Amino acid sequence: ASPRDEESFQRHKLFKYWLQSFLAGVPTVLVGFRDERGTVHELKSFDTSTMHRLVRGAGREPYWEPAACINFGKGVLEWLLASLAANPAAAHYVMRYEPRQSAILLLRRDGGGGGGGG
Repeated sequence: ASPRDEESFQRHKLFKYWLQSFLAGVPTVLVGFRDERGTVHELKSFDTSTMHRLVRGAGREPYWEPAACINFGKGVLEWLLASLAANPAAAHYVMRYEPRQSAILLLRRDGGGGGGGG
């Protein structure tokens, strides 16, 4: 794998594997590494409890920290609960991340149909 592939794996994939496995109580994650054609060439096992240590290499700052991730999620859930408590219970809402604004939005949807929020 190229250095760019390795960085992407540590920054994004490993983080997603850790978060999902941590929250679900899964102790070990088995990852298949494949080539450009989709053929798996290697399987690696990662312990969920120590997975975050793999992103601390070569004197760099870690890409992510478990405590910061959990605290962010806790903050989002607290904000969501407070926002919902301040609004009508019968309403429907959509929570959306807006990367250009670096913001999480809670949008009220009128009616029960599909489509965008607003």
